[in-house]
Amino acid sequence: AFDMHTGVIDPDFVPQLNNVVLALAPGPDGSSVFAGGEFGTVNGVTYRHLARLRLSDGQPVTTFKANANSRVQDLELNHGWLYVSGKFSQLKGLPRSGLARVDPGTGNVDPNLNLPFTDPAQGSLGVQEIDVSVDGAKLVAIGAFRKIAGQDRLQIAVLDVGTTPATLSSWQTSDYPIYVGTTTTAWCASAFRNTYLRSVKISPDGTYFIVGTTGAFRANRLCDTVARWELNATGPNQHPTWVNWSGGDTTWSVGTSGTVVYVGGHFRWWNNPYVADNAGPGAVAREGIAALDPVNGLPYSWNPGHERGVGSFTMPTSPDGLW
Repeated sequence: AFDMHTGVIDPDFVPQLNNVVLALAPGPDGSSVFAGGEFGTVNGVTYRHLARLRLSDGQPVTTFKANANSRVQDLELNHGWLYVSGKFSQLKGLPRSGLARVDPGTGNVDPNLNLPFTDPAQGSLGVQEIDVSVDGAKLVAIGAFRKIAGQDRLQIAVLDVGTTPATLSSWQTSDYPIYVGTTTTAWCASAFRNTYLRSVKISPDGTYFIVGTTGAFRANRLCDTVARWELNATGPNQHPTWVNWSGGDTTWSVGTSGTVVYVGGHFRWWNNPYVADNAGPGAVAREGIAALDPVNGLPYSWNPGHERGVGSFTMPTSPDGLW
């Protein structure tokens, strides 16, 4: 934990986890934080893949217990619930395949959200990332799955989580196809047979969401792209409002303030749909970080740039700016 204004590290918040942390979410009381990941212990005490930590000293909040039987990859606190996604098939001893909703005070699993994610194309099931609309009505999920509650959904789905019980929206697209069985014709590079979707974020007003992908350059396909989708659309055969191509480089994270779409990764250009690993006609140079117009996806002039490395894996926004 660090001071937002000075960057000084808090010397009192020193939780000891025995493996990787992949997700964080603020506690409902402003004095704690939820952590999810690969870990099995916190400060020597068993907390499998999910824990709530006090900000004052990094100790677990003992009233919250919701052990998962495998990796937790994303967390969202919304309208009094903690949404949990990942590679687990059980949470707090109850069957939940990839997604669950729990009481942030106790960790008890909500029976009104039980829509199993199943049928990964290859490898293990995993809900890579989720986001929930500000009003608590919609959830968008991306990851390694082809079915939800027995219905076809290729790597991406919209859930109606404001209903009781939560239901699967009719929203559906086939624009992110995936390897199945021994299929040899790849939509994206064969290395991404499980999922090539990497990040999703809903706009603050709940009208659209942004999806970022990896997958290598493929002309007229949604590999190594950022795309806008309309959240309130319904029915099958959905298509993006716009798509922007990097020319063959990965987007790891997306964020939106409503008036700006932020993207982070190890890309070198945007507006680059024609060639791989080079600047094609109309390409706009952007190293590792960029701001796009949510109306048409074109890059803004804002261009801080940063060393590409592997990329930026999360890009939250606040009234102070982009973190």
